[in-house]
Amino acid sequence: MPMYEVKCGDGSDVNCHGTVDVSIPVHGLSEEQLDEIAENGSTTITEPQVEMSGIQLDAEQKEELSIDKELLYEFHIDNICGVCGSSESYDSEGNNVTSH
Repeated sequence: MPMYEVKCGDGSDVNCHGTVDVSIPVHGLSEEQLDEIAENGSTTITEPQVEMSGIQLDAEQKEELSIDKELLYEFHIDNICGVCGSSESYDSEGNNVTSH
């Protein structure tokens, strides 16, 4: 599964942003698509992206893709960063790994 670097926020400060590496099961995502996924949890993917990534679609999605040649697709990613300015350290899954 492809890994992408996406924007993340710590959830406590709207002005605090960083990046985190996440796996997303679609090949060839653009920066714009990655921003949409990080902000909205979805983006429009193209027919070639669906085919290249081997995404299994239901009948309704297949019909939409055949008509529009693109499809709004939802993603569930963990793009929460460690707290800004914190003395704590977090791993890529958001677990506190600070030695006390």
